[in-house]
Amino acid sequence: MAKQKIAVISTCSILLLAMVVAVTFNFDSNSDNTDDSPETKSAVGTSTSNKAIKDICRPADYKKTCENSLASEAGNTTDPKELVKAAFKVTEKEVRDAIQKSSTLQDAAKDPRTADAYKSCQELLSHAVDDLYRSFQKFNISDIEKWDDYAYDLKIWLSGTVACQETCLEGFKKTEGENGKKMTELLTTSRELTANALAIVDDLTKAYASLTGSQRRLLSHNPFNAMFGILSDKKPSDDIPPDETVYRRRKVLATDAPAGAPEAETPGGAPGASSTPSGAPATPAAPSGAPAAPSGAPATPAAPSGAPGAPSGAPEAPPGAPAEARPMADKSQANAVVAQDGSGTYKTIGEALKAMPIGLGNTKQHIIYVKAGVYQEYLNIDRNMSNLVLIGDGPNETKITGNKSVIHDHITTYHTSTVGVDGFGFTAINICFENTAGNSGEQAVALRVSSDQSVFYNCRIDGYQDTLYAHAHRQFYRDCTIVGTIDYIFGDSAAVFQNCTMLIRKPGENQACMVTAHGRKFQYEPTGFVLQNCYITADPSAAAGTPFKSYLGRPWREFAKTIVMNSKIDSVIAATGWEPWPPNLFTDTCWYAEYENTGPAADTSGRVTWPGIKHVTKEEAEGFFPGKYLRGGEWIPSTGVPYNPGNMP
Repeated sequence: MAKQKIAVISTCSILLLAMVVAVTFNFDSNSDNTDDSPETKSAVGTSTSNKAIKDICRPADYKKTCENSLASEAGNTTDPKELVKAAFKVTEKEVRDAIQKSSTLQDAAKDPRTADAYKSCQELLSHAVDDLYRSFQKFNISDIEKWDDYAYDLKIWLSGTVACQETCLEGFKKTEGENGKKMTELLTTSRELTANALAIVDDLTKAYASLTGSQRRLLSHNPFNAMFGILSDKKPSDDIPPDETVYRRRKVLATDAPAGAPEAETPGGAPGASSTPSGAPATPAAPSGAPAAPSGAPATPAAPSGAPGAPSGAPEAPPGAPAEARPMADKSQANAVVAQDGSGTYKTIGEALKAMPIGLGNTKQHIIYVKAGVYQEYLNIDRNMSNLVLIGDGPNETKITGNKSVIHDHITTYHTSTVGVDGFGFTAINICFENTAGNSGEQAVALRVSSDQSVFYNCRIDGYQDTLYAHAHRQFYRDCTIVGTIDYIFGDSAAVFQNCTMLIRKPGENQACMVTAHGRKFQYEPTGFVLQNCYITADPSAAAGTPFKSYLGRPWREFAKTIVMNSKIDSVIAATGWEPWPPNLFTDTCWYAEYENTGPAADTSGRVTWPGIKHVTKEEAEGFFPGKYLRGGEWIPSTGVPYNPGNMP
């Protein structure tokens, strides 16, 4: 009886995967067909393949897109592994096609802002292909016990693809003509396919979570291909006990589980600003000490011919293992020194970046020490510049500044950043990133971060509207000060801000300030903003003049996710706490929470009561600690920055 009960539970769990089992039984039942004619075999193969495709696509949001794309890409295969690989491959193909076609449209664009929007799309879609390629490579896994960690990586990178696609389209919001519509049409299929891939991986993760430890161990006895071959050749018979039949089905799934709505305008389209109190705690200086340059993760294999290539320095090592704690990188260990007075190796940061060793073999930290000074430079840390560390003399001493904005320069928000970071494993210590465009410039980014596993310690990120573009992937901020007005921390990353100070500047006339504007597009993305042990207050300069309202945030896209926990919230924040996206969007689908905060505005009794406002338990709140939410123990300790995986003391 116990065995039968286990068999039933296990079967239900595996059916949730919407894979292999149905495929296997269809294949085997058809093997009894006595008609061996080519026509019959072809019909049987097509029917079996169609059923397999439907099973794979069952969790997808866009089922027809999923089924049609796999039918054209996968042929008559019933191998679930190959079908899921085909899903990644066809998505990548769609994005590549969009890149090629958008290039033609860019050449025909006459409006400067439209031309820049197409240029942004070229860059962003290339990055999207990188993330899809990483996902494809990650799918070749062999240890089902690590599935949860593998799946988290897959979802992070697929979310990066989503962020790049959505950011591409955001660039057309204020352009002339039908260009935005054309680009949306070009990306429709690839966006749907990416959402489908996220849904499939999420469904598999939930099914895996429903299995007990012993059931999970049974999954990993034999490689995927070998077990699928055995089951494809032999129909389950009555002489195999029910629990053994389930065991064999589990092994089929074991080693290779597969990895819309109207567009919202770029954050900052509505009022918002605030200021920082003089009582804000000072951020500590980085401790000195000789750092051991931590070795980065090994590079991914070269991409297939024609592919832009996987980002250098991206990790291949099995996930889940804690990172080795290292001393924090120190300027005495610098590979290059930048000094405006000529006392260093270079006079500009840009020169130091050009001389940096790049490529797939660059897996160790490369440290650039930037001496005190104001550096008027626009920098892009591209995807070939992995494991770069920038160290300054302090956020009040070393400053990188610019003033590009959407209004003044007629470019996309994505291209306004003073510093943009794409390279894997970027770390910044004791530096200020600044954009001085002011309220009149509207969207004007000081720092854009798309770098996976990036870390910022004792940095100041200073601007007005859209100060910090926490664009995509995993990010950790410790002891940083972030200053701005409207939506000044925005993006679709999974980012934790630990022990940081958020200063709200005075906005433009008739405007209000929003500290955050998260941009999660699909509910399956593991992204969101976590403000842990932070101080949210007004900049001293905000006290003068007309009063204004400030809010903790507003939902930029449908499934925006933000939690403020164990933080001090000053009276600058309005009693209602949160604002909708104009006119009144995403209040049902966003996910906003507050947990055990203090300060004059921490009382939640006057908060808005949307369906999207959540009340979390202690256990749920602990899931947002960086050790759990970011799997931070696997990578943050290797940077040596102060890091609390759980609650702050």
